[in-house]
Formats: sequence, structure tokens, C-alpha cells
Amino acid sequence: MPFAGIEKMISQLQAFDPHAELLNIVSSNTEVLADYIRDQLSQGLDGNDQPNTIFGKEEYANATVFIKLSEGSGLGAVVDYITNYMTGDFYASLKVNVEGDLFDADSDVPYFGDIRLYSSEALLKVNAEHRLQFAKEYVIPGMAVVLLQKTNLKLTGAV
Repeated sequence: MPFAGIEKMISQLQAFDPHAELLNIVSSNTEVLADYIRDQLSQGLDGNDQPNTIFGKEEYANATVFIKLSEGSGLGAVVDYITNYMTGDFYASLKVNVEGDLFDADSDVPYFGDIRLYSSEALLKVNAEHRLQFAKEYVIPGMAVVLLQKTNLKLTGAV
């Protein structure tokens, strides 16, 4: 019988749930997503590649500039653009949570609510460049492994 294995393959493909696998890959790599956000913040950019803002302004208030210059070090002393960094506590506590189809950046620093309040809606979103990088480095290889394991089909080609 030349098509003996085709029914099994069809059954395996029908059981393969790419959406669930994608969520599993994302859930397993939330620290990578948090690192992308930290990288964007350190460059003064939000998830839309726009300058970070505080109450719609692209620069720190004079009092903040004074404090950052006198007490900050490294990224904590950068005043040319908004980093939301002074001591590093916010960056260190940044994490990405996955609930259903929603991915949300969160922090447990006490002033996190203030950061959300005075910043742009896109402050803690992953930008297009990092989303593409995540797809190339984590999603596609991860899907290839799972597809091979569950269906014995090999994903080939490059993105």
C-alpha cells in the first residue's frame, strides 16, 4: 500500500497546534523579550522606535538632569535622552508575562505605575526589529524542532 503512512501524517498534522506552540516558545523566552525592551529603553526609544517621553516631552526636567548628573553613573547619568534608568532597579525587575494571547511587560518596583502613567503607550512594547530577530532566532527554529518531533516533517529554507 503506497500511502500507508499518509493517514498517520495527516493525523499528526491535524494534531499540531502552531498557535499553542508559538505561545510555548514565547513563554519559554520571556527574558529575551525583556532584554529587547531594556535595549530599547537604554537607547531612549519606545516600541515604535520613537523617543521615550515623560508627559509628552522628549527630555528630562532640569531637576532630573541635575540629579542624574550629580548622582548617576553609566546609563544613570545619561541626560541626552530619556532612559528611565537611574539605579538599575527598574531594568533589573523588568519581566514579560504571557497570559493567553497577551504579552505584557511588568515590574515590581514601587514607581512602575508612575512610569506607565507618564510614558507613551508603546514604552514597553517590543519594536519591529526585535520582533523579527525573535522570529528568526527563536520562533522559526523552535517551530522546526516541534514540527519534526510531532510530525517527522522537516522545515527547510531561510527567512
